[in-house]
Amino acid sequence: DVRPFVKTVAETIRVHRPSVALFWGGMEYLRGEIPEMPLSVSDRVDCMTLVGWRALAHARGYAELRRRVTHLAHVARYEFQMRHASAATIVVGKADARVLSRIIGVRNVLVIPNGVDVPRVAAVKRSARPTVMFTGIMAYQPNIDAVQYFADEIWPTVHGRLPNAVFQIVGRNPGPAIVELQ
Repeated sequence: DVRPFVKTVAETIRVHRPSVALFWGGMEYLRGEIPEMPLSVSDRVDCMTLVGWRALAHARGYAELRRRVTHLAHVARYEFQMRHASAATIVVGKADARVLSRIIGVRNVLVIPNGVDVPRVAAVKRSARPTVMFTGIMAYQPNIDAVQYFADEIWPTVHGRLPNAVFQIVGRNPGPAIVELQ
């Protein structure tokens, strides 16, 4: 039930009268619920259309391929509608910005990268079993896609050159696609 949330946001807008609203993914529905909604900026983090497109490469079997094509069509339509209604859209990567601006036709897409600068560290002794570890929430589709891509496209080369190497997937809520990799 989103009514208490909508009521709180509407009251906040009425009292504080902001000139711009920042929507995080999925909150754009508030535009239709609150007529007084000010100009909006969408904080997408990741382009859902790009994530859906990448997921197609990892579909296994006709049923999964069909489900992923349907999902891609749904998210592309959603992004087209929601991003066109926003004054600007924020993403974290250039590939996301390219898909939104060139394929979906969204104007005013801004890239604000996230991440950290890693300081230089002193040389360390190599392990006899080099380890590649992916950490993250494993129910999050971009993480699932990244792990599947790494496992399918990169890991065979790494493991071929370093047969003692280990690939670890560490994170909560792994779905069947991730569990199959273990």
